[in-house]
Parts: sequence; C-alpha cells; structure tokens
Amino acid sequence: FELCFQCFCTCEVTVQFAFFIVAIQQLRSKASYPWWFGPASLLYGTHVSTTLLPILAVLWTNDSQTAAQKFITTCIYAPYLVFPAWLAYWAAASSLRRDDTIKKAA
Repeated sequence: FELCFQCFCTCEVTVQFAFFIVAIQQLRSKASYPWWFGPASLLYGTHVSTTLLPILAVLWTNDSQTAAQKFITTCIYAPYLVFPAWLAYWAAASSLRRDDTIKKAA
C-alpha cells in the first residue's frame, strides 16, 4: 500500500503538475488549440481524478492528523481535482461538439 501511494504521489508531481501548467497556458492563449490538446486534456483529467481520489482517501483515513489539518490539506488539493475534472469534461464535450458539427456538414 505504501509503494502504491508513493507511485501516485510521484506521478502527480512529475507528470500531472507539468501538464497542469501546460493546460493553463493553452487555455489562456487566444490562439486555437493544437490538435493534441483535446485528447491530452481528456487523458490528463481522467488520470488526475482517478489518482487524486485515493490520495485524498488515504489522507482522510490517516489518524495522525486532526480534522482541521485534513480539511486544510483537502482545500489545497481541491484545485488539482476540480480543474482536471472540468478539463476532462471540457475536452469530451468539445470532441462531441466537433464530431456533431462534422456529421452535420457531411
């Protein structure tokens, strides 16, 4: 269990945080998004959501912290759960809209 948790945390720091920065930069740019951004956002968002939930579960089942400490840590992690979940939704919805537009044009 400890190794699994360490793998989640390592993946979060190395891969997920890096794409978090890239995604914010892409979303803030006024230009159109590169072709790879939609699929990468969908993969990133689903991956982060599925790894962050077990991390938060370990946090909340840990008896060495008070409820206040757990709440503060959860608040710190919340943007890293909410933003990727929204990004996955946005990427999936954008893909569905694009597919629908292509079908109507055909």
